[in-house]
Amino acid sequence: MNAQQQVGKIDYTTLRDGDAFRAPLSDIDPVPWGNIRKERDPVAFNELRQSIKEAKGVTQGVTVRINPEDPTRLQLLAGYGRVEASSLEGFLDIPAVFKVVDDKAAAAIMMQENLVRESLSIADEIIASQKFISFYNGDYEAAAAHLNWPVKRLRGRLVLNQCTEKVLDALRREEIAIGHAEILSAFVPALQEGTLEKIIAEKWTVEYLKERAGKAIRWLKNAIFDTAECASCIHNSDVQASLFDNTIGKSKCSNLTCFREKTDAELAVRKKTLEEEHGVVLLAIEKPETDRNTVGEEIVGAEQFTGGCTGCVSNIVILKDGINSDSGQVIPNQCINSDCFRKMKTAHAKSLKEQKAEVKVTESKGKSGSSEKAKTPDKKATKKDPSKEKVVTQATPAAVTENNKVLLRSLGANHFESNAHFMEALCVSSLIDHAGFAHDASTRFKNITEIEISSSFNKRVLELYSLPIDTLESIKKACFSG
Repeated sequence: MNAQQQVGKIDYTTLRDGDAFRAPLSDIDPVPWGNIRKERDPVAFNELRQSIKEAKGVTQGVTVRINPEDPTRLQLLAGYGRVEASSLEGFLDIPAVFKVVDDKAAAAIMMQENLVRESLSIADEIIASQKFISFYNGDYEAAAAHLNWPVKRLRGRLVLNQCTEKVLDALRREEIAIGHAEILSAFVPALQEGTLEKIIAEKWTVEYLKERAGKAIRWLKNAIFDTAECASCIHNSDVQASLFDNTIGKSKCSNLTCFREKTDAELAVRKKTLEEEHGVVLLAIEKPETDRNTVGEEIVGAEQFTGGCTGCVSNIVILKDGINSDSGQVIPNQCINSDCFRKMKTAHAKSLKEQKAEVKVTESKGKSGSSEKAKTPDKKATKKDPSKEKVVTQATPAAVTENNKVLLRSLGANHFESNAHFMEALCVSSLIDHAGFAHDASTRFKNITEIEISSSFNKRVLELYSLPIDTLESIKKACFSG
């Protein structure tokens, strides 16, 4: 290991990507977003402990990265079971592989680790669904493909993230079935947990819960959709439809399925409208608070916020979903690039600290240079030099980049399709590859041309294009003759 020991702490910035070393268990922290797997098979875990004990330590290294907030600590990406088992068996360190990765790549490593090992429980699948949809920024097709699930299954598991932690814990302990959780997910948190106690204590079946759920209500005054059709609905507690307009504040809906469907439809309309104005809009369930940060002038500085963050593709809008009272709430300025956010936040904090230090120095000089009351520091002297500030520019959306590439390829094709010299250079470059001469092209064709021919195909095409046609013909013959 190349890391340097300094006063009992290790500087992990000296490690390189892929370095293998023994990491002190006391230096390893979980990643901020936590492990997807919240439970493990106790039998399998005991077997793991026993195998580690017999082998006198772990034989397969865990995966770690540096803690972005503290270069003397590590964050665990893969191998939570091995770390816990090693700690319980009294080991002080563990073999590890160091990775230089950002938050997105770190999350990918962790998710893949959980998928290739033992199967996830239903409760862990629910958490995984949100982690993956957040990782792919609301792209259901990509998230489902990575999980090897149908999109319908992903959407079904994702909705269950509306369940409270107590409900998910009961599902993990198999105190309730997934059918119970599916029904409870439509309830507000307080009702979920109150009903959960009765399900467990009185051993309610899914069918019985479904029957009882028909008696659950939602206040129509909290609906975000048009309630005009609700006036004559049999599930409306106000039986006198003609008085509906005057008693809307007291009316209740007892059809939660319908209430939710209308809410979801209204959210879809609002999301589309918001996308036209703001660009990327995700539902709160698709991007939880742990995967985003509120960005503003006071956090990253006015210049960075207005010049870099305001129009950045990573600065998105969140639309609260579900049927709680905050459904439909719009939360702007949510940064989903945690690495960039962290850097800009740190840079702004450092800038403010430097400005305060300059003010103190100015005040100190004023006091020491005169017995009179220190004057207010000159604003010009304490104002930060704009030339020293580096504004991170807005990230270009991937779709725009890809469209530009397609356009450039199209223009290039139109320009060169009638250029016989370029097409000949392209063919000769391909011939050099197929003849197996690419690796030593710079020396092989020295007797034909003075220029050094690159081993890179694209670069070689341009080099060959600069040669006269008879030279290209000679190189072609040399390829055939070997």
